[in-house]
Amino acid sequence: MGDSPTAELLNDSILHNAGYLGLAALIVGFVITLVQKIATKAIKTRCRVCGRQVPHGQTYCRAHLREILEDEDRKLHETSIRRR
Repeated sequence: MGDSPTAELLNDSILHNAGYLGLAALIVGFVITLVQKIATKAIKTRCRVCGRQVPHGQTYCRAHLREILEDEDRKLHETSIRRR
């Protein structure tokens, strides 16, 4: 290297260790991403009320979804409309 102060601090062994550390971080990041993708496909979504498996993208099983919708419908129809 040269006679600069930076060259004295950065010898070859430190640069090699930094390179290995960067490569290790890159590999770990790749493995974590791969595991997350596999886990996302393997984990089934479950009903928030009873824990039964539900299709992807749904929050409740059919029975509990029906109950929740009926409750919301009842609340909507029982609420009186304010008039000015």
